[in-house]
Amino acid sequence: MSFPRGLGVALAVAACAVTLQTEAAAPPPRRAALRYDVAGVAPLPFVRGTVGREATWMLLDTGAATHVATAAIARRAGLRVSGAGDDIDDHAEGTLSSTRADLAQVSIEGWGKLPAGKLLVIEQDSASLATKANVGVFLSPQRLEEGRIVILDLRVAEMRTGDELDVQRTLATRAKDPLGQGVRSCSGVFVVAARIDGQSADLLLDTGATRTALYETAPAGKLLAPRATKSNLNGESPSGKVASRTVRGVRIEAADWQTTSDVELIGGAPPEGCAADGVLGFSALRSCVIVFGPRRGQLRTKC
Repeated sequence: MSFPRGLGVALAVAACAVTLQTEAAAPPPRRAALRYDVAGVAPLPFVRGTVGREATWMLLDTGAATHVATAAIARRAGLRVSGAGDDIDDHAEGTLSSTRADLAQVSIEGWGKLPAGKLLVIEQDSASLATKANVGVFLSPQRLEEGRIVILDLRVAEMRTGDELDVQRTLATRAKDPLGQGVRSCSGVFVVAARIDGQSADLLLDTGATRTALYETAPAGKLLAPRATKSNLNGESPSGKVASRTVRGVRIEAADWQTTSDVELIGGAPPEGCAADGVLGFSALRSCVIVFGPRRGQLRTKC
């Protein structure tokens, strides 16, 4: 296609201006340091932050499909809550009702203020370990930055936004994507195809769980049951205590990645609508990098 003389120059200048405007409008990178040693709570990935002006710990929970705050921190921060929120199912087979507040009242140390959006607010037992340790918010990392890449690097205790070049550098040495092989996105969370001591198992990717856990009724749970002993883990979920038994030294595999870890056996069944045999917990994931986005439901990993 040909253009009148001079118009090509004008178009080039216009394109340059658009490029400059786009670059200027690009959101700044975000970064937050993780802490695994919050007093009174088993090792899990936490960030420090505020709700309103109230300081609190926030759990990075890939097993959560949305962001949740406790009613206690909401009251201390003076948040305005309204209407009924979504029902929340958890591992204790409890269904919690919620109200809604504005996510823009939440800020992560080093990361910055979160955009306006839905923040569910739930009541939690005042005697729970999380309440005593001032854990007031449960964040869904995959829902933090819509349309951007979020890199959860559990190896170096850091969460950051990045571009595709950053992702390629971070994942450069992997042979296969261990957790991304056979993964399915389900109602805002991810279910991974794994093997537990050789038995196939679908596991919810859950950095909010201390250990990998299996439902006793699942095939892999039944396989491990004869080896189970009394657990020393004080398991909790938002709706209450989670009773479990421990199986030591279980081989967990996904694609070309494998690790050996203790596994908890728990009662009950997975929440409806997102069937899984259990959860792949933080103790098994601590050597992993988990990359979300930029498209919703997109997951890449390196372990």
